[in-house]
Amino acid sequence: MAFGVGSAAAQQINARLGHCTAPTSDVAHSAELTKEAIERTSNGRITVQIFGGCQLGSLAAMISQIQLGTLDFFPVPPAFAVGANRNFSVADAPGLFDDIDHATRALQNPVFRDRFVNLAKDKGIMAISVWVQAGTAYAATSPIAKLDDFKGKKVRVLATKVETDLMNRYGATGVPVDFAELLPALQQRTVDAARSTIVVMGTGKFFTVTKYVTVVNDAFIPLVTFMSTAFYNRLPSDLQTAVLDVGLDVERRMQAPTAKLNQQYEKDWTDKGGEVLRFAAADHVEAMRRAKPVGDEVIGTNPDTQELYGVLKEVAQKTRGK
Repeated sequence: MAFGVGSAAAQQINARLGHCTAPTSDVAHSAELTKEAIERTSNGRITVQIFGGCQLGSLAAMISQIQLGTLDFFPVPPAFAVGANRNFSVADAPGLFDDIDHATRALQNPVFRDRFVNLAKDKGIMAISVWVQAGTAYAATSPIAKLDDFKGKKVRVLATKVETDLMNRYGATGVPVDFAELLPALQQRTVDAARSTIVVMGTGKFFTVTKYVTVVNDAFIPLVTFMSTAFYNRLPSDLQTAVLDVGLDVERRMQAPTAKLNQQYEKDWTDKGGEVLRFAAADHVEAMRRAKPVGDEVIGTNPDTQELYGVLKEVAQKTRGK
């Protein structure tokens, strides 16, 4: 990292960082790390003000604000920026990674990362950090202890072909539900289960309506800190370098607290009277066998995404088991 860049007497630059999560979340932690590192590394020339809990609007609204240059930093899953570039969805492909460490190695590998962070630079969006929050988990009103338990269930998913196709392969039906409406949908049995991560669902206290959560890890959910291209372009060259260095440093520092948070939410789930389940080895292998072709067929055959998806698959293979 480039410490002590410039002089505190230089022109003051004020930056805004927004997010939509609770103060105890990994996203909020990354925001605090980013703020502290930018202010320290810039020698106080940049000050960062954090607006948490969706104070600045919805996720979609903040993506627009980043593009317009009215918001400067925004940590969020990259799939929320697919409107700017469809390739932001490739990191969500199921069946590519063995565990969270493997996913982290692959997504942070420069062969993939250097392209991924600049996918929408010409659309007003850059990324300075890439890290992995957690593997996918399924909170359910009845136990999903084995793969066959998916049969006949209505599972809340994002409104993407990847997630709906994956549920079909498990024998379930994918039902898109807005996250804000998800807990009532589970309470009213509009859906039987929800696909997300234990971090997101633990933060949302899903254990109050779903006793069971099954950690499947059929995909791993990345997060990035987006930066406005307009903000970056306003910076002098030394601060441009400093901010990008901060992003790399923060993504490395997120690995340990993210792992701890996953463990904490598993403990919280059981402490609240719930059960944390995992498939037996044979069921997990079968789930991965069914999951992997979804990415190949949906993302890998799309002309807009097939090239970068191929790059990620190659990187995933090269970083496996290291």
